[in-house]
Amino acid sequence: IVVSGAAFLSNFEVQATISDNGAEKNYSNYKICENLVQFINPVQITPIAEVQAQTEAGYKYTIEGIVTSNASGYDKDTAFFDCIYVQDETGGVCCFPVAGNFKIGDKVRVTGTTDFFQGEMELQVTSIQKIEDAEPVTPKEVTAAQINDRSVQGQLITLKGTVVSFELANGLMQTIMVKDADGSVARVFIDGYITTDKDVENLEVGCSITVTGLASYDDTFNAPEGPFPRIRVRNRADVVCTEGEKPIDPIDPVDPINPINPGTPAAPAELPFRDVSKSDWFYKDVKYVYENNLMQGVSDREFAPGQNLTRGMIVTILHRMENTPKARTAGTFTDVTEGQWYTDAVEWAAAHNIVNGYGNDKFGPNDPVTREQLAAILYRYAQYKGRDVSVGEDTNILSYNDVFSVSEYAVSALQWACGAGLINGADGNLMPADHATRAQVAAIIHRYLEG
Repeated sequence: IVVSGAAFLSNFEVQATISDNGAEKNYSNYKICENLVQFINPVQITPIAEVQAQTEAGYKYTIEGIVTSNASGYDKDTAFFDCIYVQDETGGVCCFPVAGNFKIGDKVRVTGTTDFFQGEMELQVTSIQKIEDAEPVTPKEVTAAQINDRSVQGQLITLKGTVVSFELANGLMQTIMVKDADGSVARVFIDGYITTDKDVENLEVGCSITVTGLASYDDTFNAPEGPFPRIRVRNRADVVCTEGEKPIDPIDPVDPINPINPGTPAAPAELPFRDVSKSDWFYKDVKYVYENNLMQGVSDREFAPGQNLTRGMIVTILHRMENTPKARTAGTFTDVTEGQWYTDAVEWAAAHNIVNGYGNDKFGPNDPVTREQLAAILYRYAQYKGRDVSVGEDTNILSYNDVFSVSEYAVSALQWACGAGLINGADGNLMPADHATRAQVAAIIHRYLEG
């Protein structure tokens, strides 16, 4: 670079090798070169919400935010394995691998590429630096529905509710199912290596609970039913339990006021789920799919009827209806890898043209299935089974208010589903893009098999 006829940077002065220490780089004009490159090509800081919205791996981003979980180099008892979570005003994300001396409240700049681990978005870190000390993020109080629909994934959150069930692993609390004030259930998860010196105190079914942690996701839990969304706890002290009303155990209830035989056990409940009662419109549907081993609960005591069903789950249900035949193909979709709980089901369904994916070699096994996608998958399954689908040819769905929002590929499928009484809509709407819940799918599968 020549300025006013003089050599500004000579060849010797800008030489730098891997073995150079900081002093040598400063002695040369290495730093000046870095500043010039930075001036010519400045770093673009991306809002974390934009990173979370990325659905494909391999995209490079630089983010800035506040650390919301300790790294193992700072305190391994409260750190997740080789990762931290970082949050800005738009959202949060898991960053991996990170094992340095980063702590909650540090403001950091992270550069990395998008990837997914067990269905959760993470930034594969290529560089990370602390910018300054900052105030720790205040947890956002959320509902179970917000956790389950993944709208707060990666963020530091607090959930309040009532304990409906829990499980231990190696003598320590691991999984807690919590029902919030709206009646929705979310999962709390504690890694076995987190603060092992002191477990959660005063926890029992029916107690009130307040949990703070990171909104996370793990599609290997209780696959294929899940629930996969979870609160990932940083410190067992962040799970606070207080005494509450203890519900009667539905597995072996006791009627304390039995006029015929006081104090004797009542007849066992027909279903083990606390969130499914005989007064619910979907009771018979859940009973049918449960007894026929087509759908299980998200835990021993919860069915989670309002939780969204994923594309991998609906294909797994159909696969079970066929007695889980072995898939003869592999690698149909780039996001369906070997050894996943849904792999055989997806490969089987693709081989028989029951599913086609998104058209870009992606299937989206963890994406919530929409009502029109569900109709299309069932429509192709019915054709595969040789069922007469001509009922849809004369079905008029033009009377629905939102009929023109139906995707072209799903028109025939929704005509058939409506004509066969599988999908009815509500308030004059088909709601084709709405997510299908577990209760709705149970009902549709029941109608299909009994129709």
